[in-house]
Amino acid sequence: MTDCPSGSVGPVSYPILQQIRDIFLTEEPLVETTRFETPAHPTELVVEFETGLETAGRFEITWWEEDAYRFHYTEDEIDFRFDRHPKKGAPQAHFHLPPDAGEAVPSLLTGITQPQVVTRVILGQWRQAIIDQGELTCLNKR
Repeated sequence: MTDCPSGSVGPVSYPILQQIRDIFLTEEPLVETTRFETPAHPTELVVEFETGLETAGRFEITWWEEDAYRFHYTEDEIDFRFDRHPKKGAPQAHFHLPPDAGEAVPSLLTGITQPQVVTRVILGQWRQAIIDQGELTCLNKR
């Protein structure tokens, strides 16, 4: 897992990760597989796509009980991440810019904490940027 949150975010919420998995499976036809990284004690949901901007990509997702989250997307040469957790020098809801998930800037998801809404917004932004437009600059724009 990259960029572990500082501060108290509570334990990982497996029921919410299951809800997120179900949204990806029912609402995005390009999902190839989903799995929990450690089935006995799930801490991360991995969602793999059959395609991406340049190569097949995946989301690595964690949701903690205190409504902190991490949606990290990765391909061979592309990384970006939507986060919500305490982070020194960044707003609680922040976006790590592509191509290397480097700099953290305010997220378009500021003020939104419902897992289903967060998931659908991120999935919609991914589809628009990666599949429809082939342009990473629109990932964090309303």
